[in-house]
Amino acid sequence: MKIVKSMTLLALALLGAVTPTLAEQNVALKDPCPIKIENWRGKPFYEILFMNRKDDGRGVGYYYNSLGKEFEATDEVMDARFRALNADTLKKEYGSDGILFNGPRRLVTNGITGMAWDGCKERVITTIPLRVLGIFETPDLSKAVSGTLPAYEVLVSKRSNTFSFNAGETVYELITPEGAVYTMFSLSLKKDTNNTIENLPTLGKRLTLPQGWQFRSRKLDKDMMLTSTADSDPPNTIVLDELDGNYQYNAGASANAEQKSYVAGAFAPQTSTAEPKVLRDGEGAKSIRIDNLHKVRFAEIFLAHRDAKTGKMVAECYNTSLAPNAVPASKDTAPQGWAKGLNFNKMKNKFGVLGASFNGPKLWMPDWIETLNGVVRDFNGRNVPWVGRLDMGDNAGGVSESTPYKPVTIARGDIGWYKGTTALLLDDAEGNTWIMKGFQVGLKPAYTFEQFVAAGQSQFKKLPPGWKFRIKVLDKDLTERPEGGVATIMVDEFFNVYDKTGPGMSNYKP
Repeated sequence: MKIVKSMTLLALALLGAVTPTLAEQNVALKDPCPIKIENWRGKPFYEILFMNRKDDGRGVGYYYNSLGKEFEATDEVMDARFRALNADTLKKEYGSDGILFNGPRRLVTNGITGMAWDGCKERVITTIPLRVLGIFETPDLSKAVSGTLPAYEVLVSKRSNTFSFNAGETVYELITPEGAVYTMFSLSLKKDTNNTIENLPTLGKRLTLPQGWQFRSRKLDKDMMLTSTADSDPPNTIVLDELDGNYQYNAGASANAEQKSYVAGAFAPQTSTAEPKVLRDGEGAKSIRIDNLHKVRFAEIFLAHRDAKTGKMVAECYNTSLAPNAVPASKDTAPQGWAKGLNFNKMKNKFGVLGASFNGPKLWMPDWIETLNGVVRDFNGRNVPWVGRLDMGDNAGGVSESTPYKPVTIARGDIGWYKGTTALLLDDAEGNTWIMKGFQVGLKPAYTFEQFVAAGQSQFKKLPPGWKFRIKVLDKDLTERPEGGVATIMVDEFFNVYDKTGPGMSNYKP
């Protein structure tokens, strides 16, 4: 597969004195200095490129990077200091033809091991300590210093380092038309200050991909390493998205890989005019009631397509536990081996949908559910019934890209909690109370339900202002009967699912 098309060359080399004659100098790799950066996901870093012009208009320059360095002020203050830097001032001080400010940036990997150069000597600019990490070459210096670097083009990046991603992290990937997978290792706030690591779950719907490109996210069930060496042949390559997010070629990832978690496989534009096979799975559905559901382990599969009338994304929902006699004595309707064996790309092709995704495994919190049972579909050898339709709005990334604390709607039946059942509740800033319906276990649990309950609000790090978590033993039965058969739901930062309570949803607000 030929994945190098041209353009920008990023080559690690020794830091030397940056002078107007740099473009004519021969630069070599020497005096390497090992670096090790741990637990850096989401942390800020900054990069400045000091460029000099060649006779043909091309540019060459050293790039200085702050990765691994702690700062004296808050992220917001350091971002502001970086944005306030003046290119002309730096050009005069350091004798270069042009300056490229790359950032502010945030690291998406958990850690890095590799090499800096020139013995890790530091240059401190506006309180930002920087080390040289390489040489940057561009075919057009004028475009480079204006901040215009090509998006969705394969670029060469020669460096020696390993990016590490921990098991349980969600990774974000671009897939080229040729099927090469690129994994994001850093994001940029330069063009969009809201493009934070917290907002990465919505990145898929914010990008405008060229024809043939795909974006996906997936949750890792084991640690992942991305390694590059400066002298590799073929060379290591990267891709930038339109927001300057940086992705490295991932030779170990498959464009058609099975997704071994709740995160969906790749979603792609739906070009076929044929009606998806599952579009009418809810027609003629019958109402049933399932009792004794509290703490039953279940999973949901979503098959997504565009609504024929509105053009919005919807997903047909199939639930492993909501069928007569579906719950065994073990209370596990979504065994680990079955869940890991699901292949979402095959599923997508089999049913003719835009995408397939997985929610769970989870534990039911209510005691009973009245639901609809429609067409039963075979998923990896298990018969799972249609139970509802989820309104996904413009979200093309699957249920895994649902934004925490953002309400969505789903067509479904009634749900109930008995008096004496322990309810997990969120009170929002507008006075609404949300009750947890599904507790996220996942395929690699980080804690038990009992540990989550014991930790209480202290474990929530991303609650919106004014929101509170509480636990209550219900003093009377709670029944949800959504008005018009459409419930309002949301997920929290742990992917637990909540239902809105109160008028139009339930008989009272707990």
